[in-house]
Amino acid sequence: MFLTGLLIPILLIAAAVYAFGWRPGQAIPGGNRVNRQTPLDVLKERYARGEVSREEYIDMRRDLE
Repeated sequence: MFLTGLLIPILLIAAAVYAFGWRPGQAIPGGNRVNRQTPLDVLKERYARGEVSREEYIDMRRDLE
């Protein structure tokens, strides 16, 4: 009886944490992230969105490389 009374709240908490997006093996939000973008990746995305012109992109890419 005691085990059941303790198990149900633990399962509910685990279900809520899982539902809100945290999964075992993932970085905790706000913690160190494994999949970081390099500055060159960020520049490529900015160019793709049209935030920088072709000339700016070439100059910045040359500086980063």
